[in-house]
Amino acid sequence: MPEKHDSTRDAAPEGLRRKVLHGGTFLVVRQGLGIVINTIGLLLLLWAIGAANYGLYMAAIAFYLYFFQLAQCGINVYLIRRKQPLEPVDYHQAFTLLLLIGVGMAGASLLGLPALSWWVDMEGFAPVAMVLFLGLPLALVNMVPSAQLERALDYRRVAMLEFAGQLIYQAVTLSLAFSGWGPFSPLAGWWAQHVFCCVALHAASGYRPRLHWQWSRIREMCGYGLGFSSSMWIWHLRNVVNPLVIGPTLGAAAVGQVALANRLADLLSFVKEVAWRMSISSLAHVQNDLKRMAAALNEGMRLQVLAVGPLLAGFGLLGPIVVDWLPAETAAEWTPAVEIYPFIAASYLMHALFSLQISGLYALRHNWAVTLFHAANLICFAGVAWLLTPHLGLMGFGWAELSALGTYFMIYVYTARRIGVLHYTLPLVWTVAFGLVSFWPMIGPAAGLGLVVAAVWPGTWQALFRYGRRFRQIAAKRWSAWGRPPGGAMESEAATGMAIDAELSAGGSEP
Repeated sequence: MPEKHDSTRDAAPEGLRRKVLHGGTFLVVRQGLGIVINTIGLLLLLWAIGAANYGLYMAAIAFYLYFFQLAQCGINVYLIRRKQPLEPVDYHQAFTLLLLIGVGMAGASLLGLPALSWWVDMEGFAPVAMVLFLGLPLALVNMVPSAQLERALDYRRVAMLEFAGQLIYQAVTLSLAFSGWGPFSPLAGWWAQHVFCCVALHAASGYRPRLHWQWSRIREMCGYGLGFSSSMWIWHLRNVVNPLVIGPTLGAAAVGQVALANRLADLLSFVKEVAWRMSISSLAHVQNDLKRMAAALNEGMRLQVLAVGPLLAGFGLLGPIVVDWLPAETAAEWTPAVEIYPFIAASYLMHALFSLQISGLYALRHNWAVTLFHAANLICFAGVAWLLTPHLGLMGFGWAELSALGTYFMIYVYTARRIGVLHYTLPLVWTVAFGLVSFWPMIGPAAGLGLVVAAVWPGTWQALFRYGRRFRQIAAKRWSAWGRPPGGAMESEAATGMAIDAELSAGGSEP
């Protein structure tokens, strides 16, 4: 791999802000286009293969994603967050480790597949899971060139490659789904997407993998990343609660219905994913300035709730209407997914409120504080789901999601102790308002009371006008920069970033 300047070295605040704003724009646009394509693709896929086949695929994906998370060992986080510049041998060592771990994890998962198949008790699960588990090494080694691009805050290139991969996935998946491939059609799309990303990411980053082994680097990588990884290992166990609890009790179709509701909430909260990915690299640059970090978290959680809330609430309100337009047989098959959706949307809204605080705790190396929260959340969620699902069906799973919301109080306490007391009142009012709207089909017009309270709450309109003015200023700067030479455009963006930095530093109070 050719030597490259590490662009994270001694990044000036205005340069960091400019890179994050510029790169984040591409990620948001990519995710916005992706949400349209993925939603249409998801509906067509469900129409072509049905709930039971979709449930088989999503059950296998849930276990694959958990094994994938286990195998990362935080190595990608180390590559992105390490303060000191990285050398080519650091990337080679990461590639070697991830390759070996991926092969080992694939082998172990295949050995354990018979026991897993017996537990979930869904016919056809084993061959679908086997095809996915074999792809673990490929997905893991793709993280090395991806981390190199994200460390440089090159989100534009990352967004373009990911979007192209999504198009390939949808094209292969849908063409095979309507040809009768059943649950193997999204598997083929998954493989096509990851093979493309492997080639494209290595080409875009310039990284050429080599095998390397050095114990000192291995100890540093694993020591840095395992604290982060162990916390995420616990959190991602939430993804397998659906197949482990719903599968044996209600069957593959019910697993698919819960997975559909989760997938819709995930698509609609795409901004939260963008903010999380950007925070992994950007918050590391301000970890020595708690005042600046607290100001960024105050702004970030409000913006996340405003960005995620209307979309989640809107589908909760309109979802039943959309289902009523479907053919009777299809509508009957997917009505349970719409009924369980408001509970899952409430969970996503609460996580949008607190996810940046979690990232801030990670940046400050308070990994075990987050681990304790993840453990409490998982125990509450899985325990209530296991108790209620046999008696209440899918609604038991929904009540389990609501019961776990109280554990976020732990993040509030940890953030106050380690970063500072943030201003939650206004974003919490917005969160409750949007969450209630999602339950409109269940509780009727009373669900709109939250929006009324949010509309008359002191500070709501002041905050909205301030954000509107800020984004208009950014848009105007970008528009005026189009006609300037490249250097002038860079200076314009930097000046905008410095102005916003100043506003953040001075504007950390509740509006």
